Amino acid sequence: MRQLFIFLIIITTLHLQIFARSVHRPSNPTIPYITVTASNKEYAEIWKKPTTKPKPFHKFQNKFLRLKILKKPLETSGFKKHLLPYGNLKFRTSEQTVHTNILKNQNELVLKEILQGKRTFTDFTILKDRDFNYKNLSGLIVLKNKKYPFVFKLFIEHPETIVEPLQKGMEAGWIFILSGTMRHLSGFTRISNLENAKKALSKDPEYRYYIDFPRKWYWQPLSKPLLHIDWHDPYNNHFETIKIPSVYGIICDFIEVDKELQQRELSTLRQISMDVTKYLHYMIDPHDDNLVPEKNSHKIVIIDTEHFRTVAGLEQDMHAHDYNQWYFELITRTAKRWLCRSKKKRIQDQCFV
Repeated sequence: MRQLFIFLIIITTLHLQIFARSVHRPSNPTIPYITVTASNKEYAEIWKKPTTKPKPFHKFQNKFLRLKILKKPLETSGFKKHLLPYGNLKFRTSEQTVHTNILKNQNELVLKEILQGKRTFTDFTILKDRDFNYKNLSGLIVLKNKKYPFVFKLFIEHPETIVEPLQKGMEAGWIFILSGTMRHLSGFTRISNLENAKKALSKDPEYRYYIDFPRKWYWQPLSKPLLHIDWHDPYNNHFETIKIPSVYGIICDFIEVDKELQQRELSTLRQISMDVTKYLHYMIDPHDDNLVPEKNSHKIVIIDTEHFRTVAGLEQDMHAHDYNQWYFELITRTAKRWLCRSKKKRIQDQCFV
């Protein structure tokens, strides 16, 4: 089943790359497009290679773009409310604390080190950089603090990179086709979705005691660069500007996983993942390594709290009851959206919030 899933992603990506619309063919007037500029052009320039030709803006037109996805994640994120506060921050598993100014300074430093082209950092080790492009310094990189029990997820996009969702790898391309979203946008759903999922699970007599979450906070660099995304929809006479952070991060508790228990009880954990996901109406992703047993706590912790309904473009609940069904349903949903969507449905998906 996994092989079939990967095969579909590969075929989809290849199709989009090989059979892309010719640049000489007139654009479809019913398909909206975006143009993207940087709020701070001087700051944006320092991220570019010297050989990069300057452009006044960067344009992207695609039938999978969605106005709702560009607007809603940040609008509903409570971004400012969930920014890392000022003061001492207690560790998850002990009474020790660290002042948040120390964490903020470490974040500023690693951002500077990334800009300098470094791949080893003073205060962090890399947990995951599969979704980060070291050539154009964009994407998502996940870092573990060397001194303190926290993880730092850093999101970076520039005007010239956010308009290339189909060139960020197979998984990113599949997500964009399925829902019109990008990792940079869906990152804004992680904390609000955590709060909603936690509230829902607290009402269950069993889940409330053994399902837990890491704490999470947003972070923005002192420069606070923004992307100005202009939505152009001449067909519906709709034009507006959306502003989102170009660089931001999420700081969260590091969860020490009981690897031995995880391997021994893998099938049980998978079923718990599916049961919890269905209980939450697919607010979270039931993939492997998302619901993990925490060492010495007797709790299962949900690591990834990205709003799965947004990522998967779900308008209704899925019908899957196990992993194989879940994968198959995702495959069929992708195929239907890619191949079988009517023009009327496509316009509705793209243009209405």
